[in-house]
Amino acid sequence: MRKHWKIILILLVEVVLVWNQGVIPQNQEYHNFADVRTFWGIPNFFDVVSNLPFIFFGGWGVIEVFKNYSKIPYALSWLFLFIGVLLVAPGSMYYHWNPNDVTLVWDRLPMTIGFMALLVGVFSLYFPNRYEKLLLPFAIFLGFGSIYYWVNFGDLRIYYIVQLTAIIIIPLLTILYKNPKVNVKYLIGAFLFYFAAKLTETFDDQIFVFSPLSGHTIKHVLAAFAVGCFVKLNQALQSE
Repeated sequence: MRKHWKIILILLVEVVLVWNQGVIPQNQEYHNFADVRTFWGIPNFFDVVSNLPFIFFGGWGVIEVFKNYSKIPYALSWLFLFIGVLLVAPGSMYYHWNPNDVTLVWDRLPMTIGFMALLVGVFSLYFPNRYEKLLLPFAIFLGFGSIYYWVNFGDLRIYYIVQLTAIIIIPLLTILYKNPKVNVKYLIGAFLFYFAAKLTETFDDQIFVFSPLSGHTIKHVLAAFAVGCFVKLNQALQSE
């Protein structure tokens, strides 16, 4: 029970810290990416095509879950995770073709599906429950709500809370709880790939100075490999 309270306390601190920032508008500098080269008539070519790995890993995940649906614990959540990843590819391509607040909505919407489905899937592995089919639509609705709130009120706080909660909960669960059926190395791998992706995104311009690819382009590939770790996790769960 003490471990439960640690998670609740950490998540409450996260919510309070983010909310106390006040209204967080979308920084318009975000749309100014380092690599704006055009090839074959495609603007921002590498930021656009670097989303293709999401199709590969998302499609791999969808096929894996469909083929082994009855063998995978909480398969519905994992299926929605991989569907969300598949949808990230066209959404992010559309955004990077013409970066602005309107197109960014279509980049972020599928990401909320992925983050929320992941949160329910991992949570259910550590806290076995019968309520996945109730938790999943509620979580996805909350994710969509965070985008609605941003679009209508110009405030990203709920979106940040939704994203941060999914990112924080995975390492917390692996540290505080044990489930012998969960191959932790895949969860750790996914976290490390995603952490590296956020770093390269942050240093988009600096990386492009000494690399043929920008930090944001590399971020897409690293984030896709994080999804690959979840596919491998699902394969490991089937063998239990």
